[in-house]
Parts: sequence; C-alpha cells; structure tokens
Amino acid sequence: MLQSRALTAAAYGEKEFLLHIPEGQTISQAIQEQLQQAQHIRFALLSFQPGYLESGVCHTAPPDSAGKFIVKYGAGHEFGQCLLLAGDAVLGEDQYGLPLVHCHGCLIEQSSQTTFGGHLDLSRCVVGKQGLSVQVLV
Repeated sequence: MLQSRALTAAAYGEKEFLLHIPEGQTISQAIQEQLQQAQHIRFALLSFQPGYLESGVCHTAPPDSAGKFIVKYGAGHEFGQCLLLAGDAVLGEDQYGLPLVHCHGCLIEQSSQTTFGGHLDLSRCVVGKQGLSVQVLV
C-alpha cells in the first residue's frame, strides 16, 4: 500500500510536532532558526498547512533542450499577497554543511486567483496575516 513519507516515518517512532511561523518572517529563515535553536534539528520533513503569505516566489523547471541538466529552474514567478495552499519540504544541509530547505508547493495569488505550483523560494516567501503552521517530522 502506498502512503506518505510522513506516515511511514511516524510509524517507526519518529517525533512529530507543529511549528508556528509569525507574520512578517521569511519561511526559510524562521524554519532554520526555530528548529536549530529550540531542538537542534538539522534534518526534517515539513508539511505546510494552508496559510497566507505577504509575498511568494515559485519556480518551474522547463526541460533542458541541450540535455545537460536534470533540473534548471527558470526565473521565479513573483506573487504579491497569496495563499500557500499546500507545500512539502525537506530540511537538510548543502555541500558545505549549511542548512538548506527544498520545497515544492502551490500558491494562489489573491487578487487574480491565479494558481501556480512548483519549487518555492522560501527565502523570498514572507508569512502573512495569522502566521503559518508547519507539521515537522524528525
């Protein structure tokens, strides 16, 4: 039977909790700071509950016609106020041992109701009113 990675990992006794990101913070910085400071967590699965963003940036990866790259993200689609409808991410480390969050999700632009999905640039996604809740699985 297929099931989500979160359910599979939780079945093996991993810990799970809810993280809240206040309004005005970038998602990436808030996640890294809160998990490192409070829990000393360096690796985790993250699932975002729907919430509003003051601004968001989403990228897609069109096929590379030269065949040199597996993924090469295009320019970001910048949104003003939007709804983060869904998103899943992995917290890990880059090649230098620094924190890295990789996220795919879906944004709905508030004024035009345009929906866009792809790679979210969490360093440029600013949390909006009511904050944002993130399910964390370690």
